[in-house]
Amino acid sequence: MGFACLPTPDLMCAGRKSNATQEVLVESWRSCERARAWVERSYKNSPAPPYESLNEEDWDQLEALSGRFARLVDLIVHKLFRALDRYEFEETISLLDSANRAVKRGLVENVDELRDLKDIRNEIVHEYSVEDVVSLHEDIYNAAPGLIALVGKIGDYMADRHGIY
Repeated sequence: MGFACLPTPDLMCAGRKSNATQEVLVESWRSCERARAWVERSYKNSPAPPYESLNEEDWDQLEALSGRFARLVDLIVHKLFRALDRYEFEETISLLDSANRAVKRGLVENVDELRDLKDIRNEIVHEYSVEDVVSLHEDIYNAAPGLIALVGKIGDYMADRHGIY
């Protein structure tokens, strides 16, 4: 019995990866790499906690870091992990499935690491309380090195496993 092919632009048959699937993966990876560089830059230019008396420039740096942090988390979770799942012929049903596969791939120790990054991202996007901004920026600053390191781990995985740099 032969393999049936689904009529999608992401066509994969008989165990072959399509060019379109690889292109999506490579573009997702490049987007993450560019976003990582901006997060790293913002992190280096941001003041370290505690945030007791900051000037406007310091707040601007922290705001830049928070937006870039949220963008990178979205790229990793919603684009790169899903593109990697497709490329490795994994069915992508939910974010939890992708997170569990990230653990199996050795990219994160446990799902809670990704959940913590997503929680911070959600706080950034939905933050309305001015009183909580200082605490949020401390969380972002403290989590940024781990997020940067995650992109490095993903890069090592992509290079070692798929020859994608």
